[in-house]
Amino acid sequence: MKAKLLPLLALSGCLFTADRVNPSQASSLAATSGPTFFALFQQTYQTRSVGMLSQLLAHDYQFQADVGSLADPTSSTWGRDVELDRHRRMFQAISDVSLQVQYDAPIATDVPAESTWTVSNLYMTMDIQDTFYEVAGRAEFRLRAVPQADSSRSYELVRWTDLGN
Repeated sequence: MKAKLLPLLALSGCLFTADRVNPSQASSLAATSGPTFFALFQQTYQTRSVGMLSQLLAHDYQFQADVGSLADPTSSTWGRDVELDRHRRMFQAISDVSLQVQYDAPIATDVPAESTWTVSNLYMTMDIQDTFYEVAGRAEFRLRAVPQADSSRSYELVRWTDLGN
């Protein structure tokens, strides 16, 4: 079995979702804080659930790739539908996956409606057709705190900016 190191862009779904978590079950898993969002984000990959991922992405979600890691830098940004489709294909292709996300919370104690969380270490391993891959990189996640009817907040990902390795 060969090991390959892929840029973070592969993690964004460029490679290729069997949905292991029913979207109705995912709705009960609310991202009520930044740390809860990241726990659910990791679970999305470990369960290979596009339904769960769709609940974590804002309707106006944008991915911004690290232009240096692209063969075609003119297509460095895409939206929610493309991201979900890429994850669907990636999740269908992988037979085993793990994801670790280390992040730094914003400094402010009262987090505004939108805040940027620096992901200092985003590391994923996966097995695709008997080939082992490692994906490592850094990113910025722009999270939006959406007020709920019960006065709580639900966090969603508005922008994922790939910062490369």
